Formats: sequence, C-alpha cells, structure tokens
Amino acid sequence: MDIKRYELRCDLASVALIDAATCAATGSVSESWWHNAVRTGLAPQPAFRRTRCTRWRIKEVAEFWHRQSTTENPTASSAVLDKASKASAAAAKSRRGGKTSDAGVAGGQSTGQVQAKGGAL
Repeated sequence: MDIKRYELRCDLASVALIDAATCAATGSVSESWWHNAVRTGLAPQPAFRRTRCTRWRIKEVAEFWHRQSTTENPTASSAVLDKASKASAAAAKSRRGGKTSDAGVAGGQSTGQVQAKGGAL
C-alpha cells in the first residue's frame, strides 16, 4: 500500500505546478529576471495562466535550469570580461590622473600652498 502512495507522489511531482517566486528562487535570480526570461522566450512559458495565478510545471523549470547550468554562454562571458577590462582601465587611468596632478607643483610646494602673483608666499 505504501509503495502505491510513493508511486503516485512521484507521478504528481512530474506535473506539479510552481509560482514565479519559486522558479526564480530555484535559479537564485529575481522574479523580474524570471519574468523577463519568460517574456523573451528564454525560460519556459507558464502551463497555467489566470488572473493573479500563473504557474509553471516544475519539471520544465528544472530542465530549464539544468540547461542553463550546463550550457556555456560565450557571449555573456565575453561581455563580462569586456566590462571588467574597461572598469580596470578606467580605475588605472583614475589612479594615474591623481598622481600626475602633483607633478605640476613648482619648487617642492605642497598642494595646499598657493603662490601669489608676485612670486612670494
């Protein structure tokens, strides 16, 4: 008798429905990201859609996240690398910019001193 109950639960698990918050939490993303992915066709479409009640099949969501985790996305990887390289270059330029502003100070004056028109301090 217990075996039949277990088989029934497994069968129900393959068609169980979950909400957007659960779909997003499964992949550790925000609900807005999830809805965007559904809208663009990246994520599976809802199996059940009614007013204030949208649900996805857990099996389809699990397959989606499995594909996402095993598929390498070279476009996204290169975009992250490009962004990191630009940020690193900007930071290096900013650091160099701060050091070159001190180079224009005459005669060992500190940057806080201002020379008067006549040359005397």
